[in-house]
Amino acid sequence: PIKAAKRELYEETGISSVKILVESQSWFSYNLPQNIQSKLWGGRYMGQKQKWFALKFTGSEDEINLKAFHKPEFSKWKWMVPESILGQIVSFKKDLYKQVLDEFKTLLN
Repeated sequence: PIKAAKRELYEETGISSVKILVESQSWFSYNLPQNIQSKLWGGRYMGQKQKWFALKFTGSEDEINLKAFHKPEFSKWKWMVPESILGQIVSFKKDLYKQVLDEFKTLLN
């Protein structure tokens, strides 16, 4: 999972300058709403199961490039405090993000 997390981070953001602080003890999952299941991932998947990591970014912001490797998954980025994140998440992933933030809360404080 660590190797996959670093690869995904790099492919989606261009970021490779990170230090892993902690790995989640749990795996987290979500299901896509039925109305979009057929539209994403060729309709082959109902959701995802994910392992999460808390990372420290050790690079500079000019390393961040959302369009570097393939069709971008994100249109923009910004640094946020943990308390603000849930207001930016699509509704079907909010419970997952609450669980992740709760698991990492001692690190985030």
